[in-house]
Amino acid sequence: MIIPHEDSYEFSQIKHVIDPFANDPRPLHDRWIIDRLMPEREVHLLAGPAGVGKTTLSMQILSDIQDGLPVFGRRTFPTPVVLVSCDRSFASHERMIADMGVPAQKFKFFSQRNSPTTIFEIVTQCARNFPACRLIFIDGFATLVPNAKLSDYGEVSSFLRLCGRLCEQFNVTILGSLHATKTKEGESYTNPRQRVLGSVAWSGFADLIITIDAEKPSETENQIRLVNVLPRNSAEFALKYQRENEKLVLYTDPGELDLLSMLDAWLRSQSFDREFPTREVLQEAERNQVPRRSAERWLERVCDGGLVARVRKGVYKPLRVS
Repeated sequence: MIIPHEDSYEFSQIKHVIDPFANDPRPLHDRWIIDRLMPEREVHLLAGPAGVGKTTLSMQILSDIQDGLPVFGRRTFPTPVVLVSCDRSFASHERMIADMGVPAQKFKFFSQRNSPTTIFEIVTQCARNFPACRLIFIDGFATLVPNAKLSDYGEVSSFLRLCGRLCEQFNVTILGSLHATKTKEGESYTNPRQRVLGSVAWSGFADLIITIDAEKPSETENQIRLVNVLPRNSAEFALKYQRENEKLVLYTDPGELDLLSMLDAWLRSQSFDREFPTREVLQEAERNQVPRRSAERWLERVCDGGLVARVRKGVYKPLRVS
């Protein structure tokens, strides 16, 4: 694959684009879209089998990022988003977004379904047409790999290196949506980052990888979804969601609801914006005979729901009291 140089004609065509973040005082290594999970100017992946809710999850994540709402219990830094569709029409995305209750005009939209192109053309056109957008979501990301060689290590690694260079050149971040290998109930991977369909280069060259799977693939009526959040350089974690009214909401086992209501009451008793460590939550859970793992899931739920924000590792504060 030929990688255009920054002094080439292609790059010169977009030099008129003004970078609204050129004076950002933060060092490059400490710029985040999702705090300590999704760094800026990198390539990230969201993968899952067809029909599992991959697009629903991605639209929720993008909507919350654009609004500056918590994602996976972490704070976000509001970032304008442009949606690029390589395998859907605008109308298809608009219908899905409308079903989720999200205004279609919330995102900029750039369709490539009827005019196949390259990742270089997509990024440069987005930079030219939507200079304020700093997060490019590409649905059907794998279709852009040259010659459709998804399993070829050389092709995929070269493609992702080019993506990374474009991110740096144009000060954008890419989140690509693509398929993952299917698993049977009870199966697991030694390295879940390698679930992405095709070459292991996907996991080797991407930064954050998010996977979504059905809890019980053989039971079509089961709406529980397992989401793995797999950062490159920090601890991995998993969350359980349930599909409700075209959305994914954090799942709580019905048997835990009464126990967790005690933690809800404890949270309501806290002063607004008072910081508290994880240790306090676990101590309160122990006093009320709430299992540790249930308390940890509760903390994930209130963070993801925007009731609590993660201030730093192991320290949280209420955002609002309900």
